[in-house]
Amino acid sequence: MKFTSADSVKGGQDYTLTFTVDDAKAVQKLEILVDGRSAGVITDYTADGSNYTANVPAAMLAGSDQVTFTVRVTNVSGASYSGSLVVTVVDEPSIGAVTPLKGSQTGSDKRPVISAELINAGENPTVEMTVNGEKVNAVCAGGKATYTPAADMTDGRTNVTVTVTRADGKSASFSWFFTVGESRYQLYFGQLHSHTQYSDGAGSLESALSYVKNLPDSANVQFVAFTDHSNYFDKSGAANPEGALYDMSLATPYSQETWNSYRSAVAAFNEANAGSLVALAGFEMTWSGGPGHINTFNTPGIVSRNNTTLNNKTDYAGMRAYYALLSQQEGADSLSQFNHPGNTFGTFGDFAFWDPVIDSRMYMVEAGNGEGQIGAGGYYPSYEYYTMALDKGWHLAPTNNQDNHKGRWGNANDARDVILTDDFSEEGIYDALRAMRMYATEDKNLEIGYTVNGMLLGSSLTEVPEKLDIHVTVNDPDASDSISKVEVIVNSGKTAYTWDDPAVLATGDLSVILDPTTATTTSASPRVTATWRSPLPCGWARP
Repeated sequence: MKFTSADSVKGGQDYTLTFTVDDAKAVQKLEILVDGRSAGVITDYTADGSNYTANVPAAMLAGSDQVTFTVRVTNVSGASYSGSLVVTVVDEPSIGAVTPLKGSQTGSDKRPVISAELINAGENPTVEMTVNGEKVNAVCAGGKATYTPAADMTDGRTNVTVTVTRADGKSASFSWFFTVGESRYQLYFGQLHSHTQYSDGAGSLESALSYVKNLPDSANVQFVAFTDHSNYFDKSGAANPEGALYDMSLATPYSQETWNSYRSAVAAFNEANAGSLVALAGFEMTWSGGPGHINTFNTPGIVSRNNTTLNNKTDYAGMRAYYALLSQQEGADSLSQFNHPGNTFGTFGDFAFWDPVIDSRMYMVEAGNGEGQIGAGGYYPSYEYYTMALDKGWHLAPTNNQDNHKGRWGNANDARDVILTDDFSEEGIYDALRAMRMYATEDKNLEIGYTVNGMLLGSSLTEVPEKLDIHVTVNDPDASDSISKVEVIVNSGKTAYTWDDPAVLATGDLSVILDPTTATTTSASPRVTATWRSPLPCGWARP
């Protein structure tokens, strides 16, 4: 048994107890006791495999400086064992729930109620609130500090800081931001790599689309791409010619029928769910035994390794032929992604054969891949290959895809691709991908935004500037999650700057000005990382 939760909690706050149970046998009975009291048994807990999470109400911690949690486990074989964790209760005030929510948008409400819950603040605390640096008259009542603007606020980002001071002099501060009105670009979370029974995946395309439609809001999945292996859409001995990628009349009758059915099912889904969900129909071009796999989107037709020219392994001839095919004028609107680079499937000749035309057709590379639990087997990060590709001159945004073969399309784990667009449609998503307004994350709802010299992520810096004015916003809506570190990563994976002050990170609003010629290296593993490579900024994130 291993405890993974914090060893302290502030007075008046609920506590989240997390632990893992490593047992080859199934758990039959589990008890969580507080200070050994039978009256303190916690029954409100959830299990995800061997990982357990329990909610501990603040009332169960009241009046104690230290609390001991004991977990008793009995497996199906009757074997029992236990483990304990001592948690310190810190007698300090703190700030709880706020309105508007951190990182939220007020829409048509230009006079939002700005409030903060005061926890363990005692009687008659002193409260100070500033809005965009200006002190306002907040009302303190009912355990809450509240301010309602008398006039419409200006559209745009609003920063708020609340400080509460208890009668004994102990104080706490909290800062957050929200947007009055609406941002131009909205965040959408989803996946760009999955499979069905059209190739070697589990479940029909129809069942996959139904699965996505019925996902709960908590899954936070707004788009899913289906990218079945293209060698299932034609046949060995009856392969599509290269020209079929842009003219399906050249494809075999079997391929025409199968590909049209595939695309039609996705188109019908998008029509029925316009504005709420988007599905994409692409394909995965593969080469058995290397050099790698590539997802391609937004082409009229389809080709595969069944074509002997495209499958030629000599000096990467087949891959280079595919690059040349994508580089044709007809491929100007296509979008492609380097899939799961690494020793298993290939590294594209260590991202060789760059040229400006194929660079303009390749938009993404998977910095993570796999439908297994994040950090466990079946999930494979490949950050080093993302760095390699950037260093070789490719201009790519990172993605983090589940590559679903076992169903659970979109929510097999918490990995997500996040796009920024003002047009949530198939074409709007493609436009965002072309602009590389996207980031990759191992957290299903982590919200990130950043600019370099006022230019949005994905923008090109065509000249080396005198300075790099970097502004990062980061927000995790989950109360149980927190950001421990943000790093700016530059060429060859070097860390140029780190934010790790909890008070600064809690604001979710980070800025720094850097000399473009300067880079400092650290070895710390990031929680959130903003990445750019001159002339192109990109980004990825991990929980």
